[in-house]
Amino acid sequence: MPNVATYHAIQDNPIALNFFGNEEKFVEFNPPNDIILASSGVNRPVLSYRVDPSNDASNLVFKVFIRQSNGVDVEVSGFTLSGTVSRTVFEIVNGSQLHKGNQRIIFRIQGGTGSATVSDVIFWFMRSV
Repeated sequence: MPNVATYHAIQDNPIALNFFGNEEKFVEFNPPNDIILASSGVNRPVLSYRVDPSNDASNLVFKVFIRQSNGVDVEVSGFTLSGTVSRTVFEIVNGSQLHKGNQRIIFRIQGGTGSATVSDVIFWFMRSV
């Protein structure tokens, strides 16, 4: 059976996060049942997003998690932000960190000062056709 690459444009509008109270926000999407959940090789899914630090961001600890079917959040991306330079991230995700059905992607600030805005969240994946 052949495979095809496709994507879900999950979130275009900005999601604002700031360091007060280690804030987090999430987006959800539901990929088709024939998604390929590869743990290695060229068929692994890719999460892409844009993050814009602001308000004098300094050592702002930014992390991205995917909620597992058992309710555990697994970190799939993260770094420390300072300044105001926007970043576009393409993160290869291990298929074992996903599950069939509704997915929750969590964006979290875990320290530092300032704020960040997340937008242009896209989930790229392979599916059997």
